Formats: sequence, structure tokens, C-alpha cells
Amino acid sequence: MSEPNRFSQLVADGMKQVCADFSQIVGPSGFLKTKNRTWVRAHDHSADCIYLYRHGSSYGAPRAARIDIRVMLSIRVLNATVAGGAIGIISDPARRATGYAYHHRFNAETGSTYERCVEELGFYMTEVAEPWFAEWRDPRKLLTHPDWREDAREALTSAIAGRASPEAVAASLAALGIRARR
Repeated sequence: MSEPNRFSQLVADGMKQVCADFSQIVGPSGFLKTKNRTWVRAHDHSADCIYLYRHGSSYGAPRAARIDIRVMLSIRVLNATVAGGAIGIISDPARRATGYAYHHRFNAETGSTYERCVEELGFYMTEVAEPWFAEWRDPRKLLTHPDWREDAREALTSAIAGRASPEAVAASLAALGIRARR
């Protein structure tokens, strides 16, 4: 087996394992894995979303067994059109109380720092993600977030007033990988 193919399988298996362990971390908070590397927790007018992005994945086959993860958080307005109906943050600039970056990386071949990576993903969820989601959970406060596009803000306003479009909500849920409204 050539080196790139060997790394491809190691990295794919490593991502599957870290995603399975991450599901155990976020599942108790109501997040469901809906797509590959995506977890969603739906509310009445919005959905909290988490996506684990592997650095370098857009550049072809991996050249090493190192997996470096970016955690992408977003809140999506369910009544908004599929494009542009979300706000978000990424884990790259986040720092622990110690001042150090979160350790979201491991070696898929040796398993080196795997446990630390999973533990730090849990810390990130507790210290950054959940407080951020909680801060914006109230739909009226969510309206005040400065990053909304105007059409998304209008869609949220309509949903709060009881005028949500069933088609727009269904399209958002489908895009998030949620088959049926709970």
C-alpha cells in the first residue's frame, strides 16, 4: 500500500473514532449526530450545530497520520433560507483559562495524545461552546446578534411572531440532517 493510501485510511479511521467519542461527550446535552462530523440540537426557532473539521482535508490525501481538528459552532435560524441563515465561531482563537490553546490533535497511527484530544474537546464544549450557545438561546436576544444577514433576522422575527414558513423550516431541518421534527 502506498504511503498516501496508508495515511488516508489511518486518518479516516481516526476521525471515525474521535467522532464516536465526541458523540459520547455531546449526546447528554441533547446533540444528535446527523451527518458525517455534524451534531445538531434543535430548538423551537433555531438549531445549535457543531461540525468537526479536519485541517488539511481540502488539500487531498493526507501526507501524515496527524489529525488536527477545528471545532465549528453555529446557530441556524430554522425559518431562514438554507444559505446565510446562521452565525458561528471557530475554535482556533479560543484559549483555556491557562492561556494555552485547546489541544485538538492526535496521531492516528500511534494514538499519541488521543485521550488528551478527546478530553480537550470536552473542555472546549464545557468552557466555550455551551456558554456561547446558552448566551444566544433566547430567540429575542438572538435577534440582536450583529452577524445576522437581514433576511435571516427577518426570518427569525417572523418565526417568533408565529409566522414561520413550514417549507423553510423543513428545508433547514433537511439541510441539518434532521429527518423529522421532534
